Amino acid sequence: MDDEYGPVVASYTRAEAFESGVFVAVSPAAASAAGLGMPVAITAGVRQEFVAGNDGDDDGRLQKVLSTVARAIQQAPGDEVCS
Repeated sequence: MDDEYGPVVASYTRAEAFESGVFVAVSPAAASAAGLGMPVAITAGVRQEFVAGNDGDDDGRLQKVLSTVARAIQQAPGDEVCS
């Protein structure tokens, strides 16, 4: 896969990130409830820092994170959002 930047030295695919636990899939229902109509994943770091807890309310915290992301997307100027 040589291109104008030279040969690929290393690669790490999205599938490998899920397999290794770096990416954590968000259920379609949770994403949809937050107003996100596309597949969503978060990093393990985001899950650890903002979602995981000892009180059993991981779903509630995940919804807050996803709702915040959805709101930021809605408020971003149209030319700054990639589809």
